[in-house]
Amino acid sequence: MVPATTSLTGFSGETIWPLGQLRLLVTIGDADHSTRAWMNFMIVRSLSPYNGIIARPGIREIQAVPSTAHRMLKFPVNGGIVTIRSTILIPAECATVILSSKGIPKEVGVCHENFKVALHPNFPDQEVAIGGTLSAKGRTELCSLPKKNLDIFAWQSSDMTGVP
Repeated sequence: MVPATTSLTGFSGETIWPLGQLRLLVTIGDADHSTRAWMNFMIVRSLSPYNGIIARPGIREIQAVPSTAHRMLKFPVNGGIVTIRSTILIPAECATVILSSKGIPKEVGVCHENFKVALHPNFPDQEVAIGGTLSAKGRTELCSLPKKNLDIFAWQSSDMTGVP
């Protein structure tokens, strides 16, 4: 690790001073279809569900095309194009998924459909989308939280006093 000489600014505007910087050889893909590149990583002390974030120079180095709208990354390898699809996991479930994923086939948990839930019986057309990657317990807890707090939501325009 070498010392870092610049600060980083987070999404909410906070400044973080890195502990240092590492240059690592990164392999992306699986055993049969992968690419490798040397990438620089800033080491920070921060709570995050991510182990690392690949910045634009790393994306450019592996000639990847990211699509946040489609939650995927495509990059060329010998013999074709590799597509990596993202799953959205809440941080509390990340450790569970990592620990339990060793015996699970790669297709399981990769791309689940979101589903919609009506929270208030008087307003069935007002729904929220729940991520399909949640466990049954996570889904139940997430659905029950807003239902317990129905009084804080604006269900119709007359509920928003002071807003023209």
